[in-house]
Amino acid sequence: MDVLSDPQTSGGLLISLPSKNAEDLVKKMNDGGIEDASIIGEVVTEPRGKILIL
Repeated sequence: MDVLSDPQTSGGLLISLPSKNAEDLVKKMNDGGIEDASIIGEVVTEPRGKILIL
């Protein structure tokens, strides 16, 4: 559990992994009692140099 929190802010951390594994990880976390685990975005190749907030 220590790897999933930031002791400086007592807040959660983001985890980045291949999209093919994301839904499985969220399901395992939810099944393990971490109800707030969710997919919040994705890394894409285009458009380069821009951050889009939807």
